[in-house]
Amino acid sequence: MKIKSIDTIYKDFKFRSRLEARWAIFFDELGLLWEYEKEGFEVDGLKYLPDFWLPALDCWIEVKGDMPGYLEN
Repeated sequence: MKIKSIDTIYKDFKFRSRLEARWAIFFDELGLLWEYEKEGFEVDGLKYLPDFWLPALDCWIEVKGDMPGYLEN
């Protein structure tokens, strides 16, 4: 059974879940610039849209993905 996420607004962004919004708040508390759903990719024929891009760390963040993985920029 999959539980439906609750859309949440934070800083004029509509996050697909409360957990994603909480991560945005966490990044703000750390003083990290973040971009939400900045760019999508195709990985092994599947479309993938990471949750966050952290430019200062040059990395993508997926809050609750189904499969572990790593994408280099």
